[in-house]
Amino acid sequence: MLDWTTTDGADTNPAVVFFHPAGWTRHAWTPHAERLAHDYRVVRVDLPGHGTHPDATFTMERAVADVAAVLEAVDGAVLVGHSLGGYVAGRVAAEHGDRVEGLVLAGSAFNWRTPVGLVFSAIQYVVNYVYDAAARVPPLARRLERAPVHESQVPPAEEAPHPYLPAYASALRALVFAQSWPDVEAYDGPTLLVQGTDDPLPSHAGRLAGRARADLRWLPGDHYVPVDDPETFTAVVARFCADVYGDPAVPVEAPAERRERRLRAAVQSVR
Repeated sequence: MLDWTTTDGADTNPAVVFFHPAGWTRHAWTPHAERLAHDYRVVRVDLPGHGTHPDATFTMERAVADVAAVLEAVDGAVLVGHSLGGYVAGRVAAEHGDRVEGLVLAGSAFNWRTPVGLVFSAIQYVVNYVYDAAARVPPLARRLERAPVHESQVPPAEEAPHPYLPAYASALRALVFAQSWPDVEAYDGPTLLVQGTDDPLPSHAGRLAGRARADLRWLPGDHYVPVDDPETFTAVVARFCADVYGDPAVPVEAPAERRERRLRAAVQSVR
């Protein structure tokens, strides 16, 4: 497994891999892992330019390559991504769908190619360079950072993670103007979109759910409700994983058996 990952739970458990939002680290998912590790093998990943990842900036290509290596190590997994992490999960599913058992995408339905999306992309592109400059002024940087709500989500000091603002800026530069909906539409496995009711970004979740044949779940809260409310979001993820893998109390199918069953079901549906 990659050095910039953390794994909880038995190796024999079905796998769930979590991807954090921009600027954060794999520790954003510590409270969630504590709740899920009894039944699942929970892997938390630092994306490029974040946490202890060796790359200084985010690129989608490196992120996908990293996750592909993780999926190879765990022999397939449910992917759970929030914001930036959701866009990464969608791309991985499009390119390595045979290893993806299911997708949970939280706050990742925004379409950057709509007229509103293009305007927002242009604004965000400029703002990212403002963030780079602000990172050099510690008092200003602290005011702009989105601090974790829970103490367990703060990286240990000895890890010396990449600073929040440069990480956030490099990630958003890679996202703006990008076309992400085709990634989600290309994946033919079970997909759940999760959206905060007070998310300030224009929400295209309903339209994407229809086009990608995905389920849609609304949670009370803003864009950061998946990390701010671990109990509620973990319950949603646990229910989804139970639907994909079956009751945790019952022995699960091997990954190859699950993929074969899904293929048979897909063939049957088109007859």
